[in-house]
Amino acid sequence: MDIISEYWAQISLIITIILGSISYLMKIYFDYSYKKQELRYKFFYEKKAEKIIELHSKIVEIQILIDR
Repeated sequence: MDIISEYWAQISLIITIILGSISYLMKIYFDYSYKKQELRYKFFYEKKAEKIIELHSKIVEIQILIDR
């Protein structure tokens, strides 16, 4: 018990550093996972937009053929 009361400042500093490090690593992990998820959604939205544009151009071509 004397060790804890004698070195309380050092122990609290070590605990603070450990908790800060763990928090920072968790932040990096969550930022990475959110970024990965965001890129995945962006990729699928781009593919979907390309297909919609392609479909629209095909419809326009069909409409031109029908009008002739």
